[in-house]
Amino acid sequence: MSLMVWNLLKNPSYMLSVLAITNVMFVLVALQFWAVQYGIVVLNADPEYVKLTFSATIITAPCLGAICGGLITSRFEGGYNNKNALFLCFIVYLLFCAFCIPCPFINNYTLFLSLIWVAVFMQGFIEPIMMGIILNFCSPVERPTASSLSILLEMLIGMMPASYVYGLVYEATAVYEGEGDDRRNVSRGGMCVTLFSCGVGAVALLIALLLKRRSVQGSVDGVVKNLKKTNPQITEEQAHQIAGGQLAGPDVPKILDVSNDHMRRISQI
Repeated sequence: MSLMVWNLLKNPSYMLSVLAITNVMFVLVALQFWAVQYGIVVLNADPEYVKLTFSATIITAPCLGAICGGLITSRFEGGYNNKNALFLCFIVYLLFCAFCIPCPFINNYTLFLSLIWVAVFMQGFIEPIMMGIILNFCSPVERPTASSLSILLEMLIGMMPASYVYGLVYEATAVYEGEGDDRRNVSRGGMCVTLFSCGVGAVALLIALLLKRRSVQGSVDGVVKNLKKTNPQITEEQAHQIAGGQLAGPDVPKILDVSNDHMRRISQI
């Protein structure tokens, strides 16, 4: 397992794509926790109206985005295996950034929510496609581990710290208005940091796009090297066939001259 994880960590397009989707989840989770408070306290909108409309946004936008993304990718791009799928995701990611960045400068809640709706729609559009594209940066034998690692990183780096980071910046950049019971913190610092961070993911996805071919080849070469290191009896051709997914099932243990139980452990390296 450690060798395979190390090989994935050295795969630039895989790691940069994981960073991009992690960045999206960071923004989304921070908005889920803080957008209602922002609308009520900072934008001074009606609390009941804010709660109702933001709930509707979080329910409808990502669902419609995922449906549209799946239909467009399947019908016009031939699925996430198509070479243009990553380029499509990059364009949609830029649109996601374009609707996120103006939000902290908006003073009208309805306009703010409209931009957030479109941004969350874009998030729903690219997230399921990106998961498929991320796995295409890895050799077939690495994909189960790659899927688990990407989800782990999304949770640890994106989802878990999102609301805390927003709150920390919000308190550090406090701007108070009113007196007594009406005194409130109207800082936009947390919203600025959260939404402006989407630029990190855009740059990461651009570099992943440029390094795609090199990353895929490097992933296969890394698996071949690890297979030959742990199983010196196999040939270069057999190692490439296993890494590329051409050999699978009962043929692999025979080639490696190991039991099926041991092969299952090797496949998790």
